Amino acid sequence: MATKLICTLITYVLYLLNNCMFKVIALVCVMGGGCILMEESNNNVYPTLQECEKVAQEKHEIITDSLRENNIPLEHLEVHCETTNEQM
Repeated sequence: MATKLICTLITYVLYLLNNCMFKVIALVCVMGGGCILMEESNNNVYPTLQECEKVAQEKHEIITDSLRENNIPLEHLEVHCETTNEQM
């Protein structure tokens, strides 16, 4: 019974990963300035989680470098991918 449930869950997750689009989300928290939830301004979506994660890593580096160059103390930075409601 448990094996069937696990197989069903795995099948569902694979379905979602193959039938969803992904977008990059960033949570940026600066010392004493609060947090901002950000999305890409051009509303990009990516067909695979792998492609989105690559962009998310690049965005993490860009945000970190930009804050450092402007002497803005970073408290927390989280950049990740979320599914969208858009279908392929």
